[in-house]
Amino acid sequence: MSRDNTARKRVPEFTLGDRMAKAREGLYTPVEMAQMMLCSKNTISNWENSHTKPSERKLRRWADLTGVDYEWLLLAEGRQEPDSYGNTGGVTIRELLACGSGQVTTGKWTIAS
Repeated sequence: MSRDNTARKRVPEFTLGDRMAKAREGLYTPVEMAQMMLCSKNTISNWENSHTKPSERKLRRWADLTGVDYEWLLLAEGRQEPDSYGNTGGVTIRELLACGSGQVTTGKWTIAS
């Protein structure tokens, strides 16, 4: 019995880096994310291009900053869309910093401009 593998459609597999980039886009530039993650812009690029992987602690911080589930970043399971924790009422943390006191507290994190 032969199998015709050409008829099978391949589902694109998104990497951890792809999901990290998707979560960040529209919220922060790579430079801004690097500043908040306390790493270099090159490190952000390496993570998003799947050249290296962040530690669990860094990945959890990424999820907190972008408002997506940690499980979605790691395993592609759970909520992928930012919620009010990461993107309050359609306003980004960057926008809140620009029009206020220069400091925003979200959950356990305080971000200062």
